[in-house]
Amino acid sequence: MPFVPFTKFNNTLVAGGLASGIILWLPVFFLFLLLIPVYRNKISPKIRENKLVQSIKKLPLVSALIKAVASATDANIG
Repeated sequence: MPFVPFTKFNNTLVAGGLASGIILWLPVFFLFLLLIPVYRNKISPKIRENKLVQSIKKLPLVSALIKAVASATDANIG
């Protein structure tokens, strides 16, 4: 007796999504390995220096969250 009918895995959309995900996983993984340094070196500094981002960072709630995250990451590293 075949095993697949017992899994109730008979939806073609789910099967197609799983197959395309398995096929595209490695190419997308290596593509993002190439794009991460570009983002960190070129895009992230521009976002960090944006006037809107600077004004949001000055809000009391956001600045408290930034300090909390910084202290938590320092505690984990140190």
